[in-house]
Amino acid sequence: MRAGIDSIHLTSKDYSVKDVTRLNELGWKGKANALEETRVLLEDTQGKQIRANSIYNNSKDRIGHFDISPYGVLIHFNPSKVYHDYNLISTGKELEYICKTIQKEANQIGLDVCIDSMHLTRLDLTKQAIMKYEVPQYASAFRLLHGKRTQTKEYPSGYQFSNTQRQFVFYDKAQEILDKKGVIDEINFMRAEAKFLKKDSVKGATKILSLSQLQETSNADIDSFYSKQLADNVFCRKHIGFQSVLDFNNEIQILQSLMQTNKRGAWKEYLLLRNVDDTINELGGILRFAELCNEAGYSRRKKYYIQSEVKKLIHQKSFIDNRRKKVSTSALLDEVFQKFG
Repeated sequence: MRAGIDSIHLTSKDYSVKDVTRLNELGWKGKANALEETRVLLEDTQGKQIRANSIYNNSKDRIGHFDISPYGVLIHFNPSKVYHDYNLISTGKELEYICKTIQKEANQIGLDVCIDSMHLTRLDLTKQAIMKYEVPQYASAFRLLHGKRTQTKEYPSGYQFSNTQRQFVFYDKAQEILDKKGVIDEINFMRAEAKFLKKDSVKGATKILSLSQLQETSNADIDSFYSKQLADNVFCRKHIGFQSVLDFNNEIQILQSLMQTNKRGAWKEYLLLRNVDDTINELGGILRFAELCNEAGYSRRKKYYIQSEVKKLIHQKSFIDNRRKKVSTSALLDEVFQKFG
């Protein structure tokens, strides 16, 4: 399944309001400060002013949510939810129709702005898949992952890797819908959202600056942006953390003693002496094990080779565990890799 678009935020300072005296009539509401020193928020084309901290226009009858503050105008919407409660759309004719509709909505509520040229300041991309097991069961797999420059947070039915620029959230979409009294046929239905929360993180992840550029982007490129960001920020990490159950320095010495008799295969022998799942988990992840090998004396080039081989080993162990009808952390992690990586 290809990635879809879950949320779009657009901002601009290049806008105007035709007639501030009609704002209430057109559905605008907000926080107006009665103090005389409250700044002028808006001045229409006739010179009439409105003093307020911010105003908004949100209606269940419209797709877009509109906000005006001293920072400019913000329009945000979820294009996929226009068509279905949880199925996803990407770029193409469906998104083009939604954008044209939002442009009409802006005009109808007295807002003069060209949405195609607005800055793309938040973009949420997402994939979803039916998993083999209940979503909370994958928590042990997510504990093996340590996102790049992110903090992790575990929920009863989900897992989050986040910082101020981006968030990666894995959760039980079916449970969320059922909690809201919705209807869904799928079970064990996991969603993984990649949220780019600022203009710079959107640009860094996609090179897209405006709504018009987003509309010109292909489905394949959207999917590629999503996969690369998860690979770079969740499934792979350059800076290794120091969260470890095992004594890292002691494990280096153990590996070095094995290397004295068989340097080439010592790392495999080390893993075979213990359960692979337990070892990787207790060290803090695959990359942490690769770092241990590097500290023990393997070259940097060999370190990356070992890292790749451990992933293959986990994949092979997952296959064997499935044949044995055994659910292991390796099997769970491999399934997440295959469906979202």
